[in-house]
Order: sequence, then structure tokens, then C-alpha cells
Amino acid sequence: DQGTSFDITYTIDNTGADPGSTTLTVPAPSGVSVSDITGDVRSTSIGSSPATASTDSVPSGGSVSVTVSYDVDSSASTGSTTINADVEAPISGNTGSTSTGVNVQSSSSGGSGGSGGSS
Repeated sequence: DQGTSFDITYTIDNTGADPGSTTLTVPAPSGVSVSDITGDVRSTSIGSSPATASTDSVPSGGSVSVTVSYDVDSSASTGSTTINADVEAPISGNTGSTSTGVNVQSSSSGGSGGSGGSS
């Protein structure tokens, strides 16, 4: 709904041979902003656009979980929109991305939704 919040949890898998941290970049669409990033993170930059987070070191074959909290502006356009997230391993340059569709509804008509992504 307009004027509410929702969370999307991303699981980042390290399929490489070496451990390492990653950078998660989450550009928010118009009318939606990132309010918090929690989980297996060592630092975040929420005030910037796009918001970013550096993850804890991920062992080879391991994974980390990062939850991004989004706020929907009370005047956000209604309808379907896409939430994107990109991940990059700075040392190796390996990248991945995911998209999650959400539906923004008028604040008087019911819930909005989001679902988890995986990269």
C-alpha cells in the first residue's frame, strides 16, 4: 500500500573457489525508498542512490542472507513495479542480479507485496 513498508530477503551464494565479500546494490524505483539493510552485512550506504551493502565474507560454497526494507511513499504511483538487486564480488568481478515484482495499491485498497530474490 502507499505509505507502508515491505521487506525482501536476498540470499547470496558463493559458488566460487575462494571466500570473499560481495557488494549488493539495490536501486529503488520511483516512489519507493530503501529504509534499512540488515543481515549478514558489515557496512551499508542507505542515504545514497542506489543503496548499497557490503556483505560479510562468504566462504566458498556458503551463502549470506541480506534483508532490505523498503518504504512506499504515500503518493507513489499505483500498479506493478519491479525491484532490482545486483551483486558483485569486487575481487573476482563476478556478478549476478535478480528482479522482484511488486504491486503498489492505493492506501485504501489492501496490501502490497514483495517476495524474496536469489542471486
